[in-house]
Amino acid sequence: MICEKCGNKNTKNANYCNKCGNNLKEENNKESEKTNSFITEISEDVKGIFVKPITTIKAFVENNNFMQGLLYLGINIIVMALLVLITLKSLYINTGFQSLMFNFNTYDVGFNGNLFPFFRIFLLVIISQFLIYVILSGIIYGLIRLCNGLINFKNILCWLGINSLFSLITNIIIGIFMIVSVKLGTILFLLASIVFIYNTFKTINYITDTDENKLGYILATSLGLTTLIVLVLLPIILY
Repeated sequence: MICEKCGNKNTKNANYCNKCGNNLKEENNKESEKTNSFITEISEDVKGIFVKPITTIKAFVENNNFMQGLLYLGINIIVMALLVLITLKSLYINTGFQSLMFNFNTYDVGFNGNLFPFFRIFLLVIISQFLIYVILSGIIYGLIRLCNGLINFKNILCWLGINSLFSLITNIIIGIFMIVSVKLGTILFLLASIVFIYNTFKTINYITDTDENKLGYILATSLGLTTLIVLVLLPIILY
């Protein structure tokens, strides 16, 4: 155990630093309280994003939970990549999707004669999701500034982060249902997407003072441009 006061390395169960006498037990209690507090915050966010989504998003942005927002975005990106692999596997097994081929010995997925490793598809989805968040954030920031609105880039990431928490939880649930039924999983995905889009449109005014009448157009334009850019970049990344 390292003493925060002097940097001395002590034994694991030491109550006091053998160099400066600092109370290590108090430090342990503080660290434990921080950990418990962080877990409580996450559980409150998870509960709030479903029970009171608008209020939760507003509070999250106002508290400027930047690092927590990035954590949610990162986990959501990884879960989304896993969901894509589960969906592809379910399509092949449950529906016999004609243009899809699986080789379980080498963990490859084939599309119309082209063979791609599982890891490459997983990595592709992660890169595309990362690009979507980066490009979307940049376009929203640029359009709001173009409309002479005040905007903080960190607030955009906070806002996207807490919104992605909803996607994170629903994607885990959808992934479970995809294993059982592709149709049921697809229906849940569409319903979750509608709720997600509603929440983003309803709460974008929390990150800027821009005229509310323009915000809907700004978000719609941002989503459209982001989709076009990613669709252009994906074939380059894939091949």
